[in-house]
Amino acid sequence: YTDLKELIIENCDRLHTIEKFAFKGLSHLKLLRLVNNPSLNNIARNAFSQISNRHGLRIQLINNSFTRIRQGLFRQLNHLREFTLQGQNLKIEVNAFASFTQIDFFNLLGVISFGLRSFENVSRIHRLEISHSQFSIPAGVFTALSHVREIHIISNKIDTINTEAFTGLYTIGSLIMSDNKIGNISGYAFATIVNIGEIIIERNIIRNLETEALISEAWQTRFQDNILYCSCAINWLKHINDSVLLKKNFCGAEEFHRSLLNYKPNCLRPKRGQSATITIRTCHFISIFCLFIVIFYDKTI
Repeated sequence: YTDLKELIIENCDRLHTIEKFAFKGLSHLKLLRLVNNPSLNNIARNAFSQISNRHGLRIQLINNSFTRIRQGLFRQLNHLREFTLQGQNLKIEVNAFASFTQIDFFNLLGVISFGLRSFENVSRIHRLEISHSQFSIPAGVFTALSHVREIHIISNKIDTINTEAFTGLYTIGSLIMSDNKIGNISGYAFATIVNIGEIIIERNIIRNLETEALISEAWQTRFQDNILYCSCAINWLKHINDSVLLKKNFCGAEEFHRSLLNYKPNCLRPKRGQSATITIRTCHFISIFCLFIVIFYDKTI
């Protein structure tokens, strides 16, 4: 089988395990495709090691039964035309993709969690895409990921993007976040990316955008066509003196989808002494009410 150019295994319910060095010696392989194998729940360490990559190898692992992506499964993989990993409830563990290099298209779909340093020493990627997943981005996930032309985070449900979520990420052409549902973007979430060309955040639904969430070292930041939950919590946006940003982003249904430029939040605090006056009046009312009950009780007796 050393001259084999394509290896496709689909809908095989007898495939349970991929052993160590399972594909060793396939020096002419251009496509390795494992798809819809319902019993494939175990992959040994180094299972994909020692595959020759001289012919632009494409690896597609789609809708199999394994969910844990551990360190060492893809050791020594590099010079790939494509690496696609798609599943249900995929858990990307610490150093899962450590030392991946020279991959044209790196696609992850169906992820529910990322361990710290999942992409450590991953470099020289043309396009990294994370999509159709549900996860949070804590600080440290992208540590030591570098020299990526495009990072696309699209069509996901993202609970939280933490402060310094992208720390350790450096030399990036573009970071594009689009069509996501995002619970919270913390302050300084993008601030620690080093040497980045542009950040594009567009067409997302964002529940909460903290103060200074958009600060970064990018040469250009585009924040547009997003829907935010409009409340006093985002009133700080009115003070950034960027009419284009305010014009091109919108409130949700709670404010009839008006632009942020036309949103006028009512965030006035009570005047000094006003809350005390309300408290005194409330106590006075309660005292009169209690006195009325006592008088009424005496008369009935």
